[in-house]
Amino acid sequence: MRKKINYANVRSIIKKELQAHLDNPASYVVLVVFLGIWFFLFFRSVFVIGEASLSNLFSTYPWFGLVLIAAITMGAIAKERDDGTLEFVLTHPVKETEFVLGKLLSGLLYTSFAALFTLPVAVVFSRFSQFFDWGVYASQLIGFLLFSAALVSLGIFLSSLFNSQIASMLSTLAAGFLLILSGTDLITISLPFSIAAIFERISLLTHYDSVIRGVLDLYDILYFVVFIFVFALLTLLQLYKRKYGDYRARYSILQSVAGSLIIVLFLVSSLKIWLPLRLDITQHRIYTLTPQTKQVLKSIPEPVTITLYASEQLPSQYAPILRDIKYVLGDYKSVAGKNINLVTKDPAKNIEEEQFATQNGIQKVQFNVIGQDELQLKTGYLGILISYKDKHESLPFLKSTNDLEYQLTSLISKLTNENKPAVAFLVAGGSKSVDQLSYLAGELQKQFTVVPITLSKESPAISNTINTLIIASPMQALDENQLNAVKGFLGRGGNLVVLAESYTVDSQLGSTPLTQNLNDILGSLGVTINKDIVFDLSLYSRISFSDGNRNLVAAYPYWVVSAMNDNNPIGLKYVQSVTTFWPSSLTVNNETANIAGYDAKELITTTENAGSDVNPPSTLAPTDQFPSQNKGKKVLGVVLEPKNPDTAGRIAVVGDSEFVIDALVERNPENISFASGLVSWASGIDSLATIQIKNSSYSLLKFNSPVEPAQIRFGVFASIISAPLVIALLRFTRRRTLRYQHY
Repeated sequence: MRKKINYANVRSIIKKELQAHLDNPASYVVLVVFLGIWFFLFFRSVFVIGEASLSNLFSTYPWFGLVLIAAITMGAIAKERDDGTLEFVLTHPVKETEFVLGKLLSGLLYTSFAALFTLPVAVVFSRFSQFFDWGVYASQLIGFLLFSAALVSLGIFLSSLFNSQIASMLSTLAAGFLLILSGTDLITISLPFSIAAIFERISLLTHYDSVIRGVLDLYDILYFVVFIFVFALLTLLQLYKRKYGDYRARYSILQSVAGSLIIVLFLVSSLKIWLPLRLDITQHRIYTLTPQTKQVLKSIPEPVTITLYASEQLPSQYAPILRDIKYVLGDYKSVAGKNINLVTKDPAKNIEEEQFATQNGIQKVQFNVIGQDELQLKTGYLGILISYKDKHESLPFLKSTNDLEYQLTSLISKLTNENKPAVAFLVAGGSKSVDQLSYLAGELQKQFTVVPITLSKESPAISNTINTLIIASPMQALDENQLNAVKGFLGRGGNLVVLAESYTVDSQLGSTPLTQNLNDILGSLGVTINKDIVFDLSLYSRISFSDGNRNLVAAYPYWVVSAMNDNNPIGLKYVQSVTTFWPSSLTVNNETANIAGYDAKELITTTENAGSDVNPPSTLAPTDQFPSQNKGKKVLGVVLEPKNPDTAGRIAVVGDSEFVIDALVERNPENISFASGLVSWASGIDSLATIQIKNSSYSLLKFNSPVEPAQIRFGVFASIISAPLVIALLRFTRRRTLRYQHY
């Protein structure tokens, strides 16, 4: 009868291995060097980016972790063989399985010790941000452990092949490097499609990157588990071969099992399998369909056909994207049922189908590939066509799936919603036109009927069909008829969104005061747009400019990163901040608003380290000196909710309109989410903007003073580096004390 594994023996081996690491000064040196380089590179850029995320830290781990694990595992068995202790251990009542399992777990435990040093960074980031996604952090730790376990199993196997620790380490570095690099363009770009796809799926990096996003895919978990089992079995085979030779029955059986697992690993890695099981562990459920999407899908009056156009021979870097697309489309089908028809086609296989796809917006893209020993250009497709009745909308080519749910849901809503509320842009006083705000208008058209409206003596009133009026920064004062038309619109319960500042700034950073008179409307409601330009010395964006000789990037406090109010009165829970450009502050008189029948609520504000220029200089250069006195929190956005919604509409005011112009919005996509969500709130409908922003933003780091980032950087870095040194000092001091102790 075959004996079970004795876990007491496994624990003894783990204890022995960990004690050997802890008693070896070289182990501490390796760990300190690893942590120093890993965290130094992370802290160099994290505060420039300003996001409360450890993604950049964990994305570099495979490269640094490979060196750490190669150093840890190089002597796992090679040193035992070199010292002649391997036979001694295996002749004791310790089975080969227990020996390998103990080596594997001890190596993983020691490597995992490095992951503990990421916890202080996560705690600090959660302290200095409005939201830190602990779910994503948990997935990063899981990815860290799976990747480390895979490399440890590989390192132990290679260590069993050599007597020399150096040879073992170099072979682990080489094999691990190839397994990581095989999924990158550096390797796959020079291979034919079919072979490149296999290399991409075999790569450890491909599966690691998939796990640390925040979603646990059964396909990736299965890959790591099989990988670990394969190399653990191969190590066991080496021990059996050394003990029994090639003729032992158990060796033959194990050889067959290992061969079978290698085949399974190859199949899991290379075949285009799709396992429809994954777990979204992000706190905001980023990879789960939102309630807004489910509502849109369940309200489809007639079936919608979603056609995925995907070429069979796509470059390997698009394989994870295609897999995620299929997951998302599968979720849509599960929720919508018969309301969604899913079709997958390769346009290249049918000329008529290819013509139909290209005529409806599906884009053919060229790729560089290797064929017949030469560089060739080939074309491919990866787009989606949404069809409803005789109408079509397309996603021409998908380079990522970050906002795929938003794009799909908004286009389905655009096609199927035949009773959209009307939103009008007021064209008066030189206000920004729909052409200048085409990006915003395009997003609004997915939920609204968007029209420009001009008020004249012949047509002085706003149509009753208009649900919400948008006034985007008039350059001059509105005339009396226009003011009365807006007041009349509000009087009959219309909704109003005002985006307006007091100064305009040109491309040369020259400031000019505006003569707009919107306070004649807003003042009686309790809101005043102040004659100033706000700056924030703690939370700001950066500007590119030239000093005549070179292009520079500098901090620009006039580009204020405005924080969303914690209560978030418009319900955009995923919007953390909005980048405003030369905004004006707002003064809110709650008593006046209350008399007018409204509850005033702050929407976006600056930090306490903000100020305002009442008489700004003619040129707002990034090199200007900003006053340090009279600073405090400034209100940049406010909403007015009517106490009686039956007789009055909703009103929103933001002291800036530049944040939604086409020239600036591409670098700040969260601004469009905020603006479209603001219009949706004013119109009284659920916004689809929450879908978009949840996939595209992290919470920003917020500091109370400019010196805090430096204090955190050096404080956390110093504590991370000093912790292993303190542990080493205490341990070696204790050993020295015990050495001279009399018994």
